[in-house]
Amino acid sequence: MQNQSHFKAVSQQHILDILHNSEIGLWEWDMQNDINQINERWAAMIGYTVEEISPLTFTRFESLIHPDDLPIIHAALEAKQAVPERLFSCVFRMQHKQGRWVWIKARGDFSQFESGKPVAMAGVHFEVTELMGKIELERVVYQQLDELMAGTRVAFYSYEPTPPYHLNYVSPNLTADFGLSMHSGDINTDWHQRLHPDERDYVIAEFRQFMASKRRTDLIRTFRMRDKNGVYQYIEDHCHKVIENGEVVRVVGSAQNVQEFMDQDRLLKRIADVALGLLYKFVRAPDGTVSFPFANKSIFDIYGVTAEQVAEDASSVFAAIHPDDVQRVAESIEESAQTLLPWDCEYRVIRGDSTMWVHGQSVPELESDGSIAWYGMIMDITEAKHTEQQLREYQFQLERAQEIAKLGHWRANMSSGELFWSDTIFAIFGFDKQDITPSLDLFNSCVHPEDIEAVRESERVAMETGLHNVEHRIIRPDGEIRWVHELADYTQTESNGRYLTGTVRDITETKLLELELRKLSDTDALTQIDNRRSFFLKALPMLNRQNRIQQPISVIMFDIDEFKRVNDLRGHSAGDQVLIKVSAAVRSRLRGMDLFARLGGEEFIVLAESITCEQAVNVAEQLRHLVSQLEIKLDRDNVFKVTASFGVAERLLDESLDDLMIRVDKAMYRAKQTGRNRVAVAD
Repeated sequence: MQNQSHFKAVSQQHILDILHNSEIGLWEWDMQNDINQINERWAAMIGYTVEEISPLTFTRFESLIHPDDLPIIHAALEAKQAVPERLFSCVFRMQHKQGRWVWIKARGDFSQFESGKPVAMAGVHFEVTELMGKIELERVVYQQLDELMAGTRVAFYSYEPTPPYHLNYVSPNLTADFGLSMHSGDINTDWHQRLHPDERDYVIAEFRQFMASKRRTDLIRTFRMRDKNGVYQYIEDHCHKVIENGEVVRVVGSAQNVQEFMDQDRLLKRIADVALGLLYKFVRAPDGTVSFPFANKSIFDIYGVTAEQVAEDASSVFAAIHPDDVQRVAESIEESAQTLLPWDCEYRVIRGDSTMWVHGQSVPELESDGSIAWYGMIMDITEAKHTEQQLREYQFQLERAQEIAKLGHWRANMSSGELFWSDTIFAIFGFDKQDITPSLDLFNSCVHPEDIEAVRESERVAMETGLHNVEHRIIRPDGEIRWVHELADYTQTESNGRYLTGTVRDITETKLLELELRKLSDTDALTQIDNRRSFFLKALPMLNRQNRIQQPISVIMFDIDEFKRVNDLRGHSAGDQVLIKVSAAVRSRLRGMDLFARLGGEEFIVLAESITCEQAVNVAEQLRHLVSQLEIKLDRDNVFKVTASFGVAERLLDESLDDLMIRVDKAMYRAKQTGRNRVAVAD
């Protein structure tokens, strides 16, 4: 219950906005005039717009229902009429505009009465196609709620699996609301005696059937229970059998007020959809005071404070920011407040004796009272920042070392072609001093063909600046390729011609290390393909080139379906194998010129030049089929397959990379929403 006060701070209008912009279908049935008012999401669940399906009478509604499910709806309505206090609730199929069947869970209640009789009914629709039923839907909703926010008004309990089902544990909030505790005895006595008389026999019979069943492990039901004030309240109760060695050892459960659960769940999902990490709402009031009305538990990992400590005063958060960064962070917040543009800032946080680098991103909104609220996330980027700093420091040291090291010296007459080498240079180039006579022609023949123009350009620059400074490859007589660094002064005399006098150093090991470090910074360590950073660095030049040559360019984004389930059921090593094999298979089917990268987690992207949207769809279909046919073999008896959902988009004229990725991401998300293992084209 620790975050309950945070949610109460949100205005009713704000919650209504959340409701209307959520993935929930809303309906209100005027029973007298037989007209059903619906929102866009209700219609979109079955492929229509509100205009296409209006006016929506009950007869029209029935025509969309699967014939086998009509009795279910009629029975639920009759039950509602018989027991008005009970919620209308049922699961059924509706026909999509494209002809397929969509599973819907409907819940509702009478919303208007005249002369004591109901004249209107209102409720919600949830699409539960993939879950196929009420029990699985409720389980997933509870799981999501538990993961996103522990501090809700959910009560927990545990009891023995055999009669009289003695209570082992009851959470404090269940005691506070209903007066139930471990001292209440058992389920059969005090607990069941609190049930509403109209429902007691049914609930007890259902409970006994569940406990007697050898196959059922979960029971979810809705009923009324008398609280400590004598008022009956609807609660949703979820019982789960804990099985060890094939035997039920205890039963655990949760109970919750239905309406409060739905309100808090919508708000939590809005916040959690932003990203992973420290999820928060940060508010600056008109008087300048700042607070975090909402922050998940990760705020302690970042700033060392709890959500309760900063709910009304965020000064302790700013006190944790590195003194050298405080002003810059404050200025970035002020700029975002003035422009209402997204806030994006990297800064340091002091945690005890250590310093942490974090990256914050959020979107500001102007509140009705003049406050500004930022919804966003903050991520710990300490490891990445240290790697970046170490690489930059190493590169600087490497450059300085190359400038001052003198492993061999030489002098070249650029007019006559004569060349002098010290003994060390013969060893670097792989020659025996007794066998050859140095010359510019010999030197040029040793330079790697791909680098000869760079050497020539440095020589031309030396004539203007007096400094010859170039790194290039040489090919030794035995075929070995080495990297060298030449540093020389250019002089010109009237009598003796033009000269370059300088040093050459074998930098092969350091150069290869530099290239490897550069590769590591641009390569995903697990899949050995480009990482997110490398993708954005390489993608922009490709888009600029497209602007010049006026050729099509398309992007394919895909995400491995139910990847979390693979990790949960088979372990993270299995998940790693999936990522490795999928990326290797996809890379083998792409062209050498295509940019293929892992954006993060199980999400990948392909940027393909000279490819139209239609051609990209064909490629995506081939890749989708390829992925679905892959066999992930952990051992001889553990082989499984995966699928992926694809989004495809062709770049529009002068479209930015960010806008292009937003379009293809929406297409990929649509592919997942419509069944997974398919290709969707961006709008």
